[in-house]
Amino acid sequence: MSWHGAAKSAILAKGDTSERMGLYDPSFMANLTPALPVLAEKGIKLAVNAGASDTEMLAKEVEKAIKKGGLEGKLKVAWIQGDEVLDVVNKLLKQGEKFENICFGGELKDWGFDPVAAQCYLGGAGIAEAFRQGADIVICGRVADAAPTIGAAMWWHGWNRDQDFDQVAVAVLEGINMTQEGRDRVLVSGVKGKPPPTTTKVGLTAHGGYQAEFHYLLVGLDLEQKAEWTEKQVRASMGKNVDRFSCLKFTLNGYCPEDPRNQDVATVDFRVFAQTKDRSLVVKDSMEVPGFNRWCLENFLQSCPGATIENDIRQSAGKEFYEYWAALLPQEEVNHQVKLLWDNKTIDVAPSPAMELYSTRQWSYETKDPVELSSFGPTTRCPLGFRVLGRSGDKASDANLGFFVREDDEWNWLRSLLTVDKIIQLLGPEYNGKLVERFEIPGIKAVHFLLHDHLDRSYNATSTYDGLGKNLCEYLRAKYVEIPNSFLRRGRI
Repeated sequence: MSWHGAAKSAILAKGDTSERMGLYDPSFMANLTPALPVLAEKGIKLAVNAGASDTEMLAKEVEKAIKKGGLEGKLKVAWIQGDEVLDVVNKLLKQGEKFENICFGGELKDWGFDPVAAQCYLGGAGIAEAFRQGADIVICGRVADAAPTIGAAMWWHGWNRDQDFDQVAVAVLEGINMTQEGRDRVLVSGVKGKPPPTTTKVGLTAHGGYQAEFHYLLVGLDLEQKAEWTEKQVRASMGKNVDRFSCLKFTLNGYCPEDPRNQDVATVDFRVFAQTKDRSLVVKDSMEVPGFNRWCLENFLQSCPGATIENDIRQSAGKEFYEYWAALLPQEEVNHQVKLLWDNKTIDVAPSPAMELYSTRQWSYETKDPVELSSFGPTTRCPLGFRVLGRSGDKASDANLGFFVREDDEWNWLRSLLTVDKIIQLLGPEYNGKLVERFEIPGIKAVHFLLHDHLDRSYNATSTYDGLGKNLCEYLRAKYVEIPNSFLRRGRI
């Protein structure tokens, strides 16, 4: 079970335990405890990455709950160690390791922040070993998203991670096929794996400073002019203090439709977003101290007509935020271990001897033998999403973006239409000028893109609404393109 991702890991890795017992997900025990009798009764195994930065502590909490529930001897708990690697990173830095950022480049020494935590991604081998040793529940910290599933499958099927690459390491997606064999039953074939890499991903968390927001609500006509007017006033109030912010953005979000049916749909959000290392600029959500809140608040009554504010302005008081740096760490530097609580035993999990060195970048290419778009016949200009499905999401500050269709002729159209240049055109002002990579998965009629640093430093530091990249695909599915009428006659998806 994948309990949380890198975004929550960074929050829980901040090293402050003053507000709760440990740096693991506080909601986990409330969800697990009622299920313990069922796990024991049915012999269900569980591997989960809820441990965050206090994996051992959470494992012991699980063991306490088992004893309290009268299940001692019926459920055995193990935990996985090795993902906390700040000491390793510091050691390698002194030895000259660059730790280049895999999203936007640059060396760690030039980051400008001091890491407070570093967690590397462990694979499923430790989980498989824990199950082989008799564990029923395996608590992990930072492991790859697929590791709980892969680890359980390695144990169940007896797969060898040094040989059975097609089973345990999906590395080549292009040949994958999916066939529906019945209701809720899909056959996945053509899976090809490769030997494990010599490196694993490591995420470093650092105190970024303090972040605050102020929201004006504008309504009606001339919204862009009203936003420009208000921004000039706020900047004038800030004066030279503008330079004390590391990030200061004014964004108008939404629009007023023609002849609006009510006042709410005519209302848009004018957001002022600020980040700074100087806490004094955002220390209070009141008018008493000159700072971010006061510079924004003092202007709304003397600004444009139709401007008001929310009745809860707590966001204008600065909160801590965290920067995130994604790099690669040699697997040989990771002390991967399995800890068996029931007999106080430790088992080392050495790196696979089958490791290979790979390029740090995936291959990127345009489609082979594109089909002339005019060959598909007459078209209608309409949203891409009328015939194309897709999903998107984050990987650190990069955004993954995939589109797919159902029919063979639509696949030839899709792969010919969606070039890198076309995606950049569709992104419009959202394009940040950085690298966009592309590849295809013909077996599922999909085109995939990787947008580098699209999410502005990742979830915990981003200045955008869509810090997890989940809305990106739906934005692009709403963009207008020329779709063949023959496809549209099949109906809207």
